[in-house]
Amino acid sequence: MWSNMKKIGNSVKIPQRVVTALLTFLAALLTFAGPTYIMGVLESLGVPYLLYLLLGLAFFAAGAILFMHLFQEGAGSKDSP
Repeated sequence: MWSNMKKIGNSVKIPQRVVTALLTFLAALLTFAGPTYIMGVLESLGVPYLLYLLLGLAFFAAGAILFMHLFQEGAGSKDSP
């Protein structure tokens, strides 16, 4: 039972499924909302075009890398159905 728990900090233990679900949500948020909505907010704040374009690309790349890491980690586990 405790083998599927992830220790956060000194004493907080979170189930591995919860950590994976939160990281998947973060990856989806970075991949899809990052380039779409954050770029729009930055544009309305008057940030130069090249900077918010590079930030949108960085958000997309970070989300894609996180997705790849999660899928590779999930493919190697024998506990997944």
